[in-house]
Amino acid sequence: MDCLVSEVDVAELVSCPHGERCSGCPLLALKYSAQLERKTARVLEALARHRSLASVTVAPAQGADRRVEYRSRAKLVVGPGASLGLYRAGSHEVEDIPDCRVLSPALRRVASLLRRELRALPAGVVHAVDLREARRGERAEVLLTLVAEPEQKAVNFAGLARAWMRAEPTLAGVSLATRRSRTVLGAEPRPLAGASAAWDTIGGVLHLAVPGAFTQAHREQAAWLHARLVAWLTAQLGSLRGARILDVYGGSGAIGLALAKAGAQVTLFESFAPSAKAAAVAAKEQHLELDVRVGDATELLARWDAAPPSAVVVNPPRKGLAPPLRLALGALRPRALAYVSCEPATLGRDLSHLADLGLRAATLEPLDMIPLSESVETFAGLLPAELAPLEVLHEDDDLLVVSKPPHATLTPTRGREPCWLWLVRERAGWKDAVAIAPGDAEASGVACFAARPDGALRARQRVGAITYLALAKGITSKKGVINRPVTHRGRSKPARTRYRRLEVRAGHSVLEVVVEAEQRQQVRRHLAAIGHPIVGDPHPDEDATRRHFWERHGLDRAFLHVRDVRLRQPDSQLGCPLPGDLESVLASLLGKSEFSPDLG
Repeated sequence: MDCLVSEVDVAELVSCPHGERCSGCPLLALKYSAQLERKTARVLEALARHRSLASVTVAPAQGADRRVEYRSRAKLVVGPGASLGLYRAGSHEVEDIPDCRVLSPALRRVASLLRRELRALPAGVVHAVDLREARRGERAEVLLTLVAEPEQKAVNFAGLARAWMRAEPTLAGVSLATRRSRTVLGAEPRPLAGASAAWDTIGGVLHLAVPGAFTQAHREQAAWLHARLVAWLTAQLGSLRGARILDVYGGSGAIGLALAKAGAQVTLFESFAPSAKAAAVAAKEQHLELDVRVGDATELLARWDAAPPSAVVVNPPRKGLAPPLRLALGALRPRALAYVSCEPATLGRDLSHLADLGLRAATLEPLDMIPLSESVETFAGLLPAELAPLEVLHEDDDLLVVSKPPHATLTPTRGREPCWLWLVRERAGWKDAVAIAPGDAEASGVACFAARPDGALRARQRVGAITYLALAKGITSKKGVINRPVTHRGRSKPARTRYRRLEVRAGHSVLEVVVEAEQRQQVRRHLAAIGHPIVGDPHPDEDATRRHFWERHGLDRAFLHVRDVRLRQPDSQLGCPLPGDLESVLASLLGKSEFSPDLG
């Protein structure tokens, strides 16, 4: 897919003096048609890892008419000497980008002011800046958020903000936020001077821009996306007039307000209170029907007390939808689900799980929201569909062996749906079935069931060695044996685990783990006992690692997969390939499909 510079159509190239060192526009050397092909290929590659998505058709990426001076939002890092730009590729050195080609003229004006003024501040006081352009008619104004280290009391930020606003008329308001280690914007920004919000227009719909709130980087492409959402939902529901639509991760209402303007009754979920308030104010200003609720989307949906919505729109961050939220959406079973994604890897993961829950992708349409970058936005339209049949690996009078997807427990657990045991009973006709192996019910892969409770012991004795694939934290020994008893419900039983390290990826170990006569959660407990817990294990001591892998590599569960099970009678080896969500994580660890940089 890559194209040599000598083969590029020069008329389609964007020239930038910072191109060789700045990480923001890595596709400068490709003609635009090749950039769109590359972005479409990213989506296709992500979906290809999931067998349940094999029949989904992906449209060619929707290109942008404007590929320079398009960015209406940018997060820039402050470096030595008041340099202001992005990190150089593969480093933490800041590349100053005064002649950046993609920032809107209004953002460039404010950035130029900051380059002059930040030199007067002590080094390191301001870590980054967040610039947001708002437009109402022909007027453009900018909201600036300074991101500073905590407890910077020696600097009169409010006085500086007022002086900057006098020097640059485009600057409408200045706020201050505290830096957090993993995000450019940490705590909710605090107004310093000027406006704390500004009216903005996308596709003819008015909304309030507020510091720290999410917005799409390309105004025209966002307008195209919103119009496409309205058109698709109208086609599915017949009309949006009076339709009940739930807008999850609604932000400051850009999508929800567009739907409400088309006649829908919209309920918007948003966890960032300033964004939610802005959406409510904009709806009131335009006399639109928009019910705004502040809080975590999963918790809000669990407390849903109204009639089921006709349709749902989700626009999550790069890490995608949390598993409990996907389960809740599957149980809700709307007539249509519109998913707006900014990361193909997590989109593929989520679409695969939603397909298991009875919501299948009917259309996938990528679009270029950030030209010249690797980023690709995708609109996916999902509709209710029949559940796929169970993938049966072996069946006789006493024993059923199936392939189990991620996020499906083998036994009933409060708050988690679906239980794979119930599906086996309903869809395979084994109304008295009981789960017998493996011991870790939440692992994907091979799962074994006995036909009846009174035959469970006999069926279990037919199951021999169970082989897992796991990703363990840190670098283990090349191989080892762990002999430790495992306690469950107050009873201690002997347990033995053998492992062999297959490879090391990004400082962590891909293991082949073999157990016999397995006890509950034996593999997790044994690996944790030797100081190499499974990556993604939901243990309080592993919160930081789990959060890093979810946000950086899209891993939203323990990396544990039952690759194969040996049956003693009949003598056979039954296996399942690694599922797409774990394949994607391994590719990301190699840097072959790592998430696009968060350029905001």
